[in-house]
Order: sequence, then structure tokens, then C-alpha cells
Amino acid sequence: MTDIIGIEDAVILTGYKKSTLYRKTSTNVIPFHKRSNKVVFKRSELEAWMLENRQETIDERVKRLDQQFLSKKQKA
Repeated sequence: MTDIIGIEDAVILTGYKKSTLYRKTSTNVIPFHKRSNKVVFKRSELEAWMLENRQETIDERVKRLDQQFLSKKQKA
């Protein structure tokens, strides 16, 4: 399997409509490559892009806030 995919495979990978992907490429929101007016994607770049901006779980947030609270309490 190649890491270079076309628009149809990018639709399947991302779950976006073709028109949405083209709009995201035209506004440089999504990583893509262009060769002779053909838009192609690297699967690994699309996967990394989809995993950006991970949201904390409740447990992670509680742990982070507890650590911040204890840190401030120790400084006082």
C-alpha cells in the first residue's frame, strides 16, 4: 500500500465529502500536494492532521488541575 492517495481515498480516510476536501485544500487548512493540477495526499500527513488538537479526558483534566492546585499551594 502506498502512502500517496488521491481524493477518493482521502474521502474514505477522513469521512469528509470531496467538495469539503477541495475547499480545505484551497484554503490550505489540510496538508496536500499538487502535481499538474492533480491534488494528492500523503496518508501519514492526513492521519497526523486528523489527530491534532487532542481533547483531554475528564481523568486527565482532573489530574492536571490537581497538580496545578498543589503546585500553587506549595508556592504559597
